[in-house]
Amino acid sequence: LPPAGQFREQYSIHEKHIILYVGRIHKRKGIDFLIRAFSSFIQTWTGDDVTLVIIGPDDGYRSVLEGLVEQLGLLDKVRFIGFIPSLAVAYQDADVLVYPATYEIFGLVPFEALLCGTPVIVTDDCGCGEIIKEAGCGYLVHYGDVTGLGEMLKYTLEHPDANKRVVEAGKRYIEEHLAWESVVKQVEEMYEGCIRHI
Repeated sequence: LPPAGQFREQYSIHEKHIILYVGRIHKRKGIDFLIRAFSSFIQTWTGDDVTLVIIGPDDGYRSVLEGLVEQLGLLDKVRFIGFIPSLAVAYQDADVLVYPATYEIFGLVPFEALLCGTPVIVTDDCGCGEIIKEAGCGYLVHYGDVTGLGEMLKYTLEHPDANKRVVEAGKRYIEEHLAWESVVKQVEEMYEGCIRHI
């Protein structure tokens, strides 16, 4: 991993806490849900300064989200950063990654973040949510539950010890089930099972 602090320095982020989204800027990704939840969270947050950082290429929805940010009075709290070549620097400097997508079969982003030591919040409406639940390696929220996600943001910023436990559980799960060696073994076993039934 790169040294911590590079992302903050490169993009002049001075707030103590970073809430991170990584992915395409598309309606299906649930970023509007995240922004509304962030607004709900900010209204009751009394801790240190916090910013929501949104990373990823625009897929035709950024202007809508920027309008929502302005409407909610969050212009000084939300940053849009386009594509960046190395996500590890962003994961490493973030306090939590939120993956608020719906109708997703699978998403690599939460597992990349876990490998970088960043806790994750994902919706229960996507494929990776099922894995996160099975492994106990992150926090689940119901898609569209603005209040619930806002409360979960607060929880993650206030409970670093719990975050460490879920991150370690995530790393173990990834090594045991999602590493190439494990995937190859599963595929081989599937082929062997098919051959036995011929």
